[in-house]
Amino acid sequence: MLRLSQEILISGLRDWNSLWHVHEFAEDYVPDDFAENPMKTVISSLQELLEGGYARVGQLVMEGQKSYFVPWTHDRASALAELRSEWTAVTNKRFGDPMPWLENTEKGNAEGRHLLSIRPPDPDADE
Repeated sequence: MLRLSQEILISGLRDWNSLWHVHEFAEDYVPDDFAENPMKTVISSLQELLEGGYARVGQLVMEGQKSYFVPWTHDRASALAELRSEWTAVTNKRFGDPMPWLENTEKGNAEGRHLLSIRPPDPDADE
């Protein structure tokens, strides 16, 4: 599994990830790949997660003070095409309305928990 995909799954254990979050993870966790081809780096990881059944893409809907994740009804190929088209807006910091978000599936949560359990301790983390 790609390093970026792993970080997305681990983060997805805590909360949904926007396309902007994924963009920032790519800059932090795979800077060389990101510098060479940012869109390919991000879309490759998203494709891996969607095709593997680890995550689904959708949007957040607000109802009062609560937000809900609503999965897209697109097939995977259409969802990836939509994510590619949203990429320009995100990288130009013109966030789409609504911006695409990712939610881990149960399979993604299981993999995220596994990855977290085998991750070496972060020497810079606060104790």
